[in-house]
Amino acid sequence: PTPPSPVPAFVAEARREARALIGKAKLSPGTKPVPHSPTRSPGSPPLAVCLDSPESVGYYDYWLSDQSLQSVIDWVKAHPPAGSTLEGESSSAKDGVVTSQALWFEFAPASAVTEPGQLFVSGMPLAHGRTAIRVDADVSWIVPRPPSEQVPDGVSDVTMSFTQEAYQS
Repeated sequence: PTPPSPVPAFVAEARREARALIGKAKLSPGTKPVPHSPTRSPGSPPLAVCLDSPESVGYYDYWLSDQSLQSVIDWVKAHPPAGSTLEGESSSAKDGVVTSQALWFEFAPASAVTEPGQLFVSGMPLAHGRTAIRVDADVSWIVPRPPSEQVPDGVSDVTMSFTQEAYQS
C-alpha cells in the first residue's frame, strides 16, 4: 500500500525550518553568496527545493571564499551554527590531494512535526587559493499518529506478521 500523502502544513513547516537552518550557517569573513555553483556553469538557482524522500525537504545555497579550503573548514568548525552539534566530517582526495571536505551539524527539532534538522557545509578548492562552498539544509517532517497507531510506553517487544501476495500478469 502507498503511504498517505503528507499534510501540506507539515511540508510548509519543514520548508520553513530548512530555510531557517540555511540562515544559521556561519562562514568565514569575506565569504560571499553566488547565484550559481562556482564549480559549474551558470543556471543553477541559489536556493532550490530538492525532495530527497517523500517526507524530507532540502535547500542549498552557494558561496565563494578567497580563503583556502582548510581555512574555511577550520573556521566553520571553530564557529558552529548556534544551537547545533557537530555530527561528522568527511573529505575526499585524489592522488593525495584533497578535492573536497564537508562538515555536518544537527539541530533539535523546532516543532512537534519535524525531525532534527541537518546542515551540511561542503567545500571544494578552486584556483588561486579560493574555495567553492555549498551549504545544504535538510528537514524531515513527521505525520502525527493517533494513540491507536502508537506503541505504548513500556512496550519493549513488538511482533509483526505480514503476507506477501504474488501478482500475476
